[in-house]
Amino acid sequence: MGLDQKTRNMIFIAVTAVSFITTYVAAAFNIALPAIGRDLAMDSNQLPMIAGVFSLTMAVLLVPFGRIADLYGKKKVFITGIAVLMVFSVLVALADGKWWILINSIIGGIGTAMCFSNVAAILSESFPVSDRGRILGSNVAVAYVGASGGPFLGGLITQYLGWRAVFWTMLPVLAIGFFLAWRSMPAGQPKKEVKFDGGGTMLYVLGLALVILGISSLTESYGPWMIAGGAATLAIFVWFERRLKNPLIHLEVFSNRVFSLSNLASLIHYGTTYATALLLSMYLQDHGIKGLTASLAGLVLLAQPLMQIIFSPIAGRLSDRLEPRWLASSGMAVTALCLFALSRVQVDTGLTVIILILLVMGTGFSFFVAPNNNAIMSSLSAEKYGLASGVMATGRILGMSLSLATTTVILNHTVTGGGGASLGFMNGFHYCFLAFSLLAIIGIAASLSRGRPAVTIDEKV
Repeated sequence: MGLDQKTRNMIFIAVTAVSFITTYVAAAFNIALPAIGRDLAMDSNQLPMIAGVFSLTMAVLLVPFGRIADLYGKKKVFITGIAVLMVFSVLVALADGKWWILINSIIGGIGTAMCFSNVAAILSESFPVSDRGRILGSNVAVAYVGASGGPFLGGLITQYLGWRAVFWTMLPVLAIGFFLAWRSMPAGQPKKEVKFDGGGTMLYVLGLALVILGISSLTESYGPWMIAGGAATLAIFVWFERRLKNPLIHLEVFSNRVFSLSNLASLIHYGTTYATALLLSMYLQDHGIKGLTASLAGLVLLAQPLMQIIFSPIAGRLSDRLEPRWLASSGMAVTALCLFALSRVQVDTGLTVIILILLVMGTGFSFFVAPNNNAIMSSLSAEKYGLASGVMATGRILGMSLSLATTTVILNHTVTGGGGASLGFMNGFHYCFLAFSLLAIIGIAASLSRGRPAVTIDEKV
């Protein structure tokens, strides 16, 4: 598929615009939830459910939409996803009740899954192999801009223009992405002879939903039962898929050492790092520890994503020239050291030390994610890019869920001892980061063990 540089640039702008706005809105949505709750007379315990429904819908549909894109065309799925997100933004902005918000959270999750499942696939298909790491790293950096800027911008918009304006501001960026994608992306040839695996998809969605819900409810008595039910359903899914000629997931891809271990490393990486912001936010704002305001705590926490924005394109470019596993493993090793350093933080540790750790950690994060994504997308042939992109994104979300669940379990079960609530929290804080640093060592081993990508990719892209 020969594309000129102008077309490739348009595709990159379209994809990164959508990457930015989806991560921005996901972050801004959480900031706007209290205002939404007050305006629509929602109870405080209903607000997490709104965000949870959005995330769960997206998580379980990433792989199915990735497969649909491989079969019927990535352009169709991607621009349809943008259109769904535009509808979502309008409907939420016009919402007049909690059920309207809840239903539209499902719509938003669907649209986000359609887009996210194809971001890495479209970029990998559109650019030469020699530029893949740079392009994927640049896209990651833009996504970090949206994720890190979302709380700040979303807070400003909510405060001065109202929460509905958060969703109206989505429309211009989505419209640009839609137009550029429609104009520049090749349509692709649908595989009309291959039928989509509907039965396998239902088993997969049910099993993964139960696992994610169980993980998020791990401290409840029914949490482990949901995980067990989800695992059993996924086992049936595997048995079912092995008997199909055209399954939802070609399970043989997991015999590809690079693909499997790179995704495992990614899951572990997000599983050990995602709760960092939550734990440090609690540490910084606890009146018995640092007692910072939310805005000041947010400024401190910006140190990590700032480094990710700066270094992700650099790490991606290096992964085009050096073997990704060495860069990714080095990045995770740096992250593991920073997690251990956080486990030694005390009540009287200076803010300068905290910021320095976050700056180094953000750099390590960059040198893991961009090269690791490059390795994943380079490990499979072009006709499986949608699947690879969907599996990669799903592993990321599972890792995030595991990170938060691990944090909840440890904080609920660590012995607090005497000294008050703040010192009790510090005890759990130390255990969390010590556990994460030890788990990161397993991630380093998985990253180092992956080997080199062995698939020959079509150099004509």
